Amino acid sequence: MGASIQRVAVGLVLGGVVGTVLALVSGLSRLGEDLVDATVQMLRTVPWVGLVPLFIIWLGIGEAPKVALIALGVAFHLYLNVYAGIRGVDAQLSKAGESLGLNRWGLVRRVVLPGALPGAMTGLRYSLATAWLALVFGESINADAGIGFLMNQAREFFRTDVIVVCLVVYAFLGLTADVIVRTLEGCCCNGDRPSPASDHPGPSPTGEPEAAVRVEGLTRSFDGRAVIDGLDLTLKAGEFTALLGRSGCGKSTLLRVLAGLDREIAGTVLVPRRRAVAFQAPRLMPWKRVWRKRLLGLPGKPERALAEKTLTEVGLTDRAGAWPKTLSGGEAQRASLASALVREPDLLLLDEPFGALDALTRIKAQQLVAELWQRRGCAVLLVTHDVDDALLLARRVLVMREGGIAYDTAVGLDRPRGVGAPGFAGLRSRLLSELGVEDDGGADAGADHQQQEMAAAAHSDA
Repeated sequence: MGASIQRVAVGLVLGGVVGTVLALVSGLSRLGEDLVDATVQMLRTVPWVGLVPLFIIWLGIGEAPKVALIALGVAFHLYLNVYAGIRGVDAQLSKAGESLGLNRWGLVRRVVLPGALPGAMTGLRYSLATAWLALVFGESINADAGIGFLMNQAREFFRTDVIVVCLVVYAFLGLTADVIVRTLEGCCCNGDRPSPASDHPGPSPTGEPEAAVRVEGLTRSFDGRAVIDGLDLTLKAGEFTALLGRSGCGKSTLLRVLAGLDREIAGTVLVPRRRAVAFQAPRLMPWKRVWRKRLLGLPGKPERALAEKTLTEVGLTDRAGAWPKTLSGGEAQRASLASALVREPDLLLLDEPFGALDALTRIKAQQLVAELWQRRGCAVLLVTHDVDDALLLARRVLVMREGGIAYDTAVGLDRPRGVGAPGFAGLRSRLLSELGVEDDGGADAGADHQQQEMAAAAHSDA
């Protein structure tokens, strides 16, 4: 039995290395895919058992053909599953990693490979099953030791009892290997070109508040259609700005440009070096505990205490060691916000952060964002469809239309704000009009409704 296990181990290592390397080359590079994938798919259709005669001719009748047969069977399963795992990594997670400052190698090491790990484990399980099957055929080639040798000897003497025992041993070894891989899978897979956006533009020579963002003549086109066309924009340091607009007007594209995620632009974009993004979907890494995800992309080797400090700030102290799949929707959104705040950003970009939350959780999240902004003092750009979100939080509201800023107004309401505050209904009506929506007196009804929700939230907090 020792000889059989040794053959499987050597074949598994050789085939695993070959299959994994080919999958990485094919999965991480378009050129690699063109060169490797078609060839592997063609060879995969060849029955590897039928290659035994060729292996005997090429490699002789020693250990080499036995190990080669096992390695060949293993390589294809690992290649297919690792390749599928790499290609199946959520693109949103890659964009989130890029927004956290990870370079290409960092994305591969911290996002792509961990995301492909479940597929690799599945491939390893298939590979082990194939390895034991290949061993049966391999040990029929002039073997003088191993389980296959014993079966051949028993066949010569019609010892069916020995054959049955050998088959049981094969089954036991295969089951044991599968249990080991499943245990390993449970431990590993539970869920642990330069940007055209330049550095901070610097202080204003006029003595006004420093500009956090300066955009001049920004144009971004898709298939010949200009989504953003000659846009000019200045955001002051420490200012909370909300950007409204209909779907397709280019506001999310503008946010991606400011975040450094969209580089195919024309024009000038000046943003702080320290900037962070909180997306509508939390985009948590399923394989990293909550506190570990907060430190992703930070320079050096930051301590857990740094992550826990930020999690405490958003009210998640007791959830620092939790897996993302155990968080509620509101907790996941707060964890995403903590990922942005741990970077001490000078510019915080919020992309519809309340869109997926229920009414009460939404109100609490709005209050949290307002408190964090007042405490941190960084510039904030909130991209939203919701006029009430903009008026409850922002000092300045922009309306984007036809690829440019069509309306710009200051919000002079006192804080803390409510939908019943004097002047709120008038601002809301004007913004709805700029968005092409008639209010029809719905503002008062909406105000009454939201006041009831806020009262309910305050009551639950009390």
